[in-house]
Amino acid sequence: MVTLTKEVNIAGIKLGGNNPPLIIAGPCVIESEDVTLHTAQRLKDICGSAGLPFAFKCSYDK
Repeated sequence: MVTLTKEVNIAGIKLGGNNPPLIIAGPCVIESEDVTLHTAQRLKDICGSAGLPFAFKCSYDK
């Protein structure tokens, strides 16, 4: 793993330094509110159990 020498704090999430990588994931386009919320929760749970910070991303309209 590459170690960055500078650590930054974004919205309470420490990035860089010896911190784990930030996982940015989500669907390309929102299909429905229910599917989007379910997907976000599952990704949050998976990343949380792995000890990885997580940011959910998706597009509303393409």
